[in-house]
Amino acid sequence: FGELIGISFQIKDDIFDFYSSDVLGKPTGNDMQEGKLTLPALYVLNTLKNPSMIELALKIRALDASDEEIAYFIDYVKQNGGIEYATKVMKEYRNKALGVLPETISEELKMALTSFIDYVIERNKKKKRVCQNDAPSLFIAISTLQFSCRQIRMIFTKKLPISFPFHLKKVIYACYCRKIHSDSIF
Repeated sequence: FGELIGISFQIKDDIFDFYSSDVLGKPTGNDMQEGKLTLPALYVLNTLKNPSMIELALKIRALDASDEEIAYFIDYVKQNGGIEYATKVMKEYRNKALGVLPETISEELKMALTSFIDYVIERNKKKKRVCQNDAPSLFIAISTLQFSCRQIRMIFTKKLPISFPFHLKKVIYACYCRKIHSDSIF
């Protein structure tokens, strides 16, 4: 579950790189300034196989592209379906994450986890402090006796990638600790 959410989170971060810094708090094309080509760009390059764009992508990877070339490449990717494709893949990972949850979980917990992953893929700002609205619901759902500590540990603690947002890790860890103290089922 955590790994699939982490992939969704990373794809959303990749999409953010194609939009202005006024909204997101980081420069447009920041990944490309570092020589990184992400899912939207890779999809367009592999689908269209445009030799001049492949050459420009290689320049970007080698850190030899100018700001104007990167801006041109960003527009090319956006105009040729890179963002739409990445959004589709991100939603597929969302569905996969929800699909790995045990069928025996309560409806309340399922709704909380759905809310949690939907936040990950629907967030609009890169550094928005979130899950504040959903955290109580997630906390209550996890704290119920519907889930054993072993299940919580398996779903969250062991599966969260290092890149997972720290503030969300704290929410999950708090839920996990609360569960340990209120339920001794191992």
